[in-house]
Amino acid sequence: VAQAHVSDSEIVTVQACAPGRASVSYSGGSLSHPYGVSIYRDLLFASNQDSDSITVLNLTLGQEVQSPYPQVGGPRGIASDSQGLLYVASKD
Repeated sequence: VAQAHVSDSEIVTVQACAPGRASVSYSGGSLSHPYGVSIYRDLLFASNQDSDSITVLNLTLGQEVQSPYPQVGGPRGIASDSQGLLYVASKD
């Protein structure tokens, strides 16, 4: 389960919890107008509408890591499957 608390178009706090694991909180981030979040293993993916990118947070380290998705046109909804494939709904 992932939940983003948004204020003034920035993620203020992200809370993530997986079965058998402790809840993880992350504050801060470089998102501008975040829209959706998804978790695969220890990675949280968040869509970033204003910069057309996906931000990746390593929940174990509690910090952002380099995203393998530097440019995604108008990302909105985001989901990952059990194989780690990431699906992004885009307005573009």
